[in-house]
Amino acid sequence: MAAWGATLVSREVLDAGIWPDPAWFFGYEDFDFFLRVATNGFAVLLDVASARAVAASARPDHGAAAGGGGVEPWRAYYQARNFLELSRRHGSPRWSIVHVAKTLRRAQLAGTWAGRRATARGLLDGFRRVLGPRPGFPPDR
Repeated sequence: MAAWGATLVSREVLDAGIWPDPAWFFGYEDFDFFLRVATNGFAVLLDVASARAVAASARPDHGAAAGGGGVEPWRAYYQARNFLELSRRHGSPRWSIVHVAKTLRRAQLAGTWAGRRATARGLLDGFRRVLGPRPGFPPDR
């Protein structure tokens, strides 16, 4: 199995009723699915060589300050929001504490006020357990 739209899933996983959760919409939805697959006793495999080959062309960390501009605000929103749910479902309180600290640092380094507001809104909605698409994230075109 692999992220970035190239996931291969055994029919046994789907027959067991393990499907991606549509409430996640964007951000960490693949990790939630993979962790649920593993929790239900199935193997999760990653082709490390292929992952490394595409990593160079992927967006830098989906949150790193690329060229000082940072990540698009809508991505910052879902990254801040959804990891809190991931840590509740599969992690520990330590995951949440580390995530909040790193998210506050990302907000501090954000290149725009829009990025800072989106990150703060994402954390707030994460604490409120809001999932699914949020109007304005991504921005209406």
